[in-house]
This record gives sequence, C-alpha cells and structure tokens, in this order.
Amino acid sequence: MTGAGTAVAPLGRMLLTQTWSELRIRWRIPAFSVTIVALPVLFFTFFGLPYAKQTLPNGMSLGAYLVASFAAYSVGSVMVFGFGIGVAVERGQKVDLLMRATPLPPVIAILANATAIQRVVYTYVELKKGWTRVPEKSA
Repeated sequence: MTGAGTAVAPLGRMLLTQTWSELRIRWRIPAFSVTIVALPVLFFTFFGLPYAKQTLPNGMSLGAYLVASFAAYSVGSVMVFGFGIGVAVERGQKVDLLMRATPLPPVIAILANATAIQRVVYTYVELKKGWTRVPEKSA
C-alpha cells in the first residue's frame, strides 16, 4: 500500500527504460555484436555465394534458401549469446544481486531482458528479409 507521499513509477515506462538499457548493454559486448552480425555474413560468403545463382528443382533460388538458413542460425545465436551467455555473465558479475537492491520490480527486469532480445531478433529478421530478395531471371 502506498502512502500519500510515495509515488510509484508507471510499469510501462519502467519496462521501456530497462529494455533500452538492456539493449545498450548487449550491443556493448563485442562477442554479442560480432557473432550476431559478422558470423552469418561470413558463413554466407563462404558457403552461400558460390551457389547463389542456382535454383532448386521446385524453382526456388538456392541463394534465397541459404540466406534464410543463415538467418535462422543467427536468430538461434542471438538467443544463445544474447540471453543465455548474458545471464551467465551478469550472474558472474553479481549484477543480479545489485538489481535486487534497486526498487525495480523483478518481473520488469526479466521482461526487459526478454523484450530486448526479442527486439534484436525482430530487427535482424527484418534486415534479412531485405537480403533475401533475389532478382528474377530475365526471359
């Protein structure tokens, strides 16, 4: 129960602010940003470009298929590196103990972490959609 002199911050604003800070934390970790962006591009360069102009028996471009496959790989790596390793590093640095000392509700901290990772995945998938457009064959 809140008294007349105490005010509680809106949960939505707390979630938005905490999500923004989680995003900034993740992008400042070089292992996160390099493996999320550079590794799938590097894999596609080595394994996808030689087959990019070929077509599958059903008429689908092999290049588009490989880009989608590497996009799925990168989404998985976002979840492993972004969420799994991030939580492990935070626990190792005792960030979870510091978060308990703040007035931030625990559910907001957990939701902000999940929302930040979801936002990264969504942005990456949207970027990959632009890369999968393969020019059609001219007749």
